[in-house]
Amino acid sequence: MPGSHSHRQLGIVSVALITYFNVSGGPWGSEPLLAACGPLVGILAVGIFPWVWCLPLALTFAELFTAFPTDGSFCKWVGVAFGRPMGFQVGFWSWTSGVIDNAIYPCLIVDTLLALTTLEDKDDAAHDNNGVAWNIFALRAVFALLFMLPTLSSIKVVGQTLLVLGVLIFLPFTVLVAYAVPLIKPANWVVIRKDRDWGRLLSSLYWN
Repeated sequence: MPGSHSHRQLGIVSVALITYFNVSGGPWGSEPLLAACGPLVGILAVGIFPWVWCLPLALTFAELFTAFPTDGSFCKWVGVAFGRPMGFQVGFWSWTSGVIDNAIYPCLIVDTLLALTTLEDKDDAAHDNNGVAWNIFALRAVFALLFMLPTLSSIKVVGQTLLVLGVLIFLPFTVLVAYAVPLIKPANWVVIRKDRDWGRLLSSLYWN
């Protein structure tokens, strides 16, 4: 029907970015993947893992979202399967973990900016006798508030904000990749470590 999708606020790119920032937040983590068992095993693992784990999981979520076309996602699914109290528990603890996890990123941003400054004594600038300096704490709070503001407007603004953040995050890595391409040595890709750490490899795959 014409106009049946006119209520949609997000496009494919915005949904993809929301998903990306929700589960990743940046192209980090490749170092332990390659270091755990060597580049060859790491590259093969990155190529195989999405098909044996991520794709079935995505199809499961797609099936559940189709079966329950309502707000609430996994809270609704768990509530239907195990009762509303368990659905509430899932939602509450998911929210709690999100609050704790999201509190990390303003700290990382401020600490990174502090590390990039030309201050002679960064430790003294970041800490006082009682712990973290108040100016650093305030700066972290400012970043947290800035990231919160789009969510107070609309989901469309959130998508647009994440588009800008996505460009800002990927641009430096694009420059690094362009710089590194002439330095590539394909012979290193087939190296396998003798002391392979499978646990580290699997944990890095799941984390990424």
